[in-house]
Amino acid sequence: MIRSINDPGGAGWDGMTPGSINEPQAMPAAMPTIEGYNPPEATEGEDVFVVVHGTHFIPECYVIFDGGALATTFEAENKINATLPARPAGDYTMMIGYGPTENGPRTQPVNFTFTKAEEVIDETDEDLADPDVMEEEIEAAEEEGDFQPTHADHKPKSKSKPARKKK
Repeated sequence: MIRSINDPGGAGWDGMTPGSINEPQAMPAAMPTIEGYNPPEATEGEDVFVVVHGTHFIPECYVIFDGGALATTFEAENKINATLPARPAGDYTMMIGYGPTENGPRTQPVNFTFTKAEEVIDETDEDLADPDVMEEEIEAAEEEGDFQPTHADHKPKSKSKPARKKK
């Protein structure tokens, strides 16, 4: 069941008008808790689908991330999921809200981390294109024992043909 916090009058609320005195109050039997989530972190600038594991979740629970309620899918009493929007590198607060409004009860917050994206080496780097520089790098690595040649890097030790065996 997907519930959007922006549509509290949806099917999850038995058709009652939000804010009416007769509005049902969907509340869990016990206070929900977050026990963990997967993945444990994400790369900055990318949306990430997160599965939240915990206890006492109900279909009206929703993920609150960085202060905003997200469309959330209830999977089971111990599992809900949502897609966290992309953020720059840093720590952000995530918690579970429940009840008919965004101002309802919430779990204790947990931190979710967006990590810095790894720097990609520019393949057009002039040093990489210069065969003399590349050869010097390979020789230095070979001397230090840090180089394992691949097939393309392998140079034959000599150009002589192998000796033939006599029959």
